[in-house]
Amino acid sequence: MFVKINKLIMKQKFTLLLFTIFTTLLVVNKSSAQITDLNVIKALYTGTATTIPSGYFLNGVVISDTINKNVSAANTIVQANGTGIIIYFGKGAGHYYNAGDSISLDLTGWGLTAYNGADELTPPTGTTSFPPPVATGVVVTPMVVTIDYLNNNYNQIAYTMLLIHHAIITSTSGVFAGSNNLTDATGTIVLYTGANATYVDSTLPADTMDFVGYATIYKTAPEFDIRSFSEIHWALPLSFKAFSVEAKGTTALLSWSTANEVNTSKIAIEKSLDGINYASLGTIPSKGKPSNSYVFTDASNKSGTVAYYRLKSIDNAGSFAYSSVQKVAFSAATKLTAYPNPTSGTTKLSYVASTTDAIARVLSIDGKVVKQVNLKAGTTTTDLQLAGLAKGIYTVETGNNTIKIAKN
Repeated sequence: MFVKINKLIMKQKFTLLLFTIFTTLLVVNKSSAQITDLNVIKALYTGTATTIPSGYFLNGVVISDTINKNVSAANTIVQANGTGIIIYFGKGAGHYYNAGDSISLDLTGWGLTAYNGADELTPPTGTTSFPPPVATGVVVTPMVVTIDYLNNNYNQIAYTMLLIHHAIITSTSGVFAGSNNLTDATGTIVLYTGANATYVDSTLPADTMDFVGYATIYKTAPEFDIRSFSEIHWALPLSFKAFSVEAKGTTALLSWSTANEVNTSKIAIEKSLDGINYASLGTIPSKGKPSNSYVFTDASNKSGTVAYYRLKSIDNAGSFAYSSVQKVAFSAATKLTAYPNPTSGTTKLSYVASTTDAIARVLSIDGKVVKQVNLKAGTTTTDLQLAGLAKGIYTVETGNNTIKIAKN
């Protein structure tokens, strides 16, 4: 009898195991089939409102904070794999989700449009219930950006979590209200506070801070929204009193002074060509005194380029803090001309010969770099091929020299 019971139990366990494996496979297959790249969804909008067909699913994390209310009524912002989008639940609707909710939505029949320049999803008319969050309390790690990078790439990173280091708010009112200015060493952007935000009319911080939030788009211009006071942080305990970078031809002269350097091990000098990806140029050992001054030169630049520099103070325990970011342009000693202009294909750039290579960048009317060409040292002309570009007006720049070229 005991043997029969054991066999029966084993048979039941085996059946349960098979069932578990089978249902798990179904869930995995279902969830993997539901994953749709948000960029693919957004690409369905081609200038006019559209209805999303079956087979499109949104899986992402809510990053808008409805508790502190610095978000428009009935709007929810969702980030998925580095891309963000607005969900508008309709006039008079409440907020169905809050920050940190991981959600999965079948978008069949949903609307996709653009409102004030921003992509927006809307549920089918009459929809009043939505699936509960798959998980709550999900933390999205913000991408570290400079304001210059944000202003030039906001179409790609809008409505995603961002971190701006060492910025300060300037305002004539002195309080959070409407449009204030947020400025770091690279540029300025509007810091927007909605009228219903819980902290509206609160006094602005007077110090340089770190800001966590997301970029929004308002009528084709970027703005930056914080979600709450808790996402304004004191900048890491810096030991940098002053930091400046000056271009001497194609050489960058960095100079800085420090305070409270007693526990500092070394200072790393970092450089970026795009304002986002940095590489170390080397380190300088700490002088070990409370206050010091330093200089460093970087002669690796090319005429007509732009570089970003920052300092990294590393203490004896391995902790570190960054300085502000300094942006510097290395002017090309070239006066640009182009012939023919207008052109339907190739135009010839003419310039004064330089002893170092230079870069000429081609920018579209919205400021995006669409092409670049190397101006080799000792040359005075270079062919620039525009045949693959759309018709329009383009700006060619190298250093502080620019020229407009019409593409037929």
